[in-house]
Amino acid sequence: MKGDSSQFRAWIYSTTNNNLGMIELNRKSFNSARDYFKASLKYKIENPFSKYDSVPIAFTYYLLGKTEFEAGNYEKSREYWNIGSPIADKFDIMEFVFYFSLLNARLLFTEGKIDQSYRELFRAFHLLERKNTNPLGVQESQPQIDADLLTIYDLFINIHSFQGKSDSMLYYYKLHQDLSYKLDMKSAYSAYIQMLAEKDIENMSTMLKKSNEQRKVYLAGLAILLLFLLIVLEYTRRIRIIRKKLSEKQAELLKTNEYLINLGKELQQSNTAKDKFFSVLAHDLKNPFNALKGFNELLAESIYLKDLASSKIYADIIRYSTDNIYDLLINLLEWSKIHSGRITFSPEQVSIESLFNESVSKQAFQASHKQISLEVNFEADAVMTCDRYMMLSIIRNILSNAIRLTPDKGKIAISYYKKGDKHQISITDTGPGMCPELIEKVFGKGKSVDVPGDKKNSDRGLGIIIVKDFLNFHKGTIEVISELGMGCNVIIQIPA
Repeated sequence: MKGDSSQFRAWIYSTTNNNLGMIELNRKSFNSARDYFKASLKYKIENPFSKYDSVPIAFTYYLLGKTEFEAGNYEKSREYWNIGSPIADKFDIMEFVFYFSLLNARLLFTEGKIDQSYRELFRAFHLLERKNTNPLGVQESQPQIDADLLTIYDLFINIHSFQGKSDSMLYYYKLHQDLSYKLDMKSAYSAYIQMLAEKDIENMSTMLKKSNEQRKVYLAGLAILLLFLLIVLEYTRRIRIIRKKLSEKQAELLKTNEYLINLGKELQQSNTAKDKFFSVLAHDLKNPFNALKGFNELLAESIYLKDLASSKIYADIIRYSTDNIYDLLINLLEWSKIHSGRITFSPEQVSIESLFNESVSKQAFQASHKQISLEVNFEADAVMTCDRYMMLSIIRNILSNAIRLTPDKGKIAISYYKKGDKHQISITDTGPGMCPELIEKVFGKGKSVDVPGDKKNSDRGLGIIIVKDFLNFHKGTIEVISELGMGCNVIIQIPA
């Protein structure tokens, strides 16, 4: 396939559309089939590959004609035949000539031109015999050839029925029946039996007209017919039972398939969470341990030099790093409980005063080390329904981030107020603030990123992930209002 790659893509596109259209045509989805064939034809005409493109274009016209015929739009089908058939005849490719000949025979029959339809059908029949042995016919599978042959037999039956040639009609019915059994299409059998029964009734009626003495024969034939109807009814009943069982099995398979799909999604989510976990873990453990190692060496050196002032500073920093590592380990335990399904959501009435006091007391050392003032505001006797353990973790992580990002002698305010049908907890700091892009990275996607103004520690992404997971349990939300250089205000909302 030499030439321009766009031409090759056009060939692939048109072929794919034709294949999809044939699938929809087999499903009797005529609108979908029509759309695919028209898209293939349009793209092929606008993106010619070579002068031989007329051949697949002719085949697409045939597919459109067949679609319109199956949909009952015979005039439209004839229009497509008039366009595509001359192209197929010009290139004399037997396969396409056969298809247009067969379509023409069917159209002629619908137009009432029985003799012309018969001659055209014979032509198609002989072309199919050649197509079955001709090397070009290797492109078509035997099932497709058999399906075309069934269509020819069916049209022969209709033509002979119209002409009143019962013997010829029975002959082609027999051929149709044998081929149907070969293809495991047993629906043809009931049509054949119905035709024989109709012939028997006709013979019995003739016999009644000839002699009244043959009444007993007529009654016997009627009894046989009734017996046949009973057999057919019993057969139909069993078919309904079988279809019901098949439907139940299909429903079970659909449920199993849905379960497997959901299981696959869960596994994919689990793998994604695992990858995120290891990424965040490597990111968040690095800085605290580096600080711990470095300042431990400085502490040892200052003790050796008997520099007590420096020793106290280094010891405080080591304690601060140890607290950071401890907070990280707590977060790791909480994360593992969430993703292993071992955590339980237990909402209860919680005092806002006790919630704030406990959260602030655990962060007091870090705040005092940087001489940061912590201001707490809440309504007296305020309570909210939440999981106490999860809410403490949410406040702890956000407050810890605020302390790390707020410069020395800064200020952090923790406030509670009720707004409509929601509880709101606001944590405001005087840190470096965040731009909209950084807010989206940190709070929108849950990734760990470096935050301006936090030179010693990077943003602990695992803490933010846990905050969002715990908020999901409460059906709550988190909102960040901030500008660079103007501090940061984190607002948590929980439905009342």
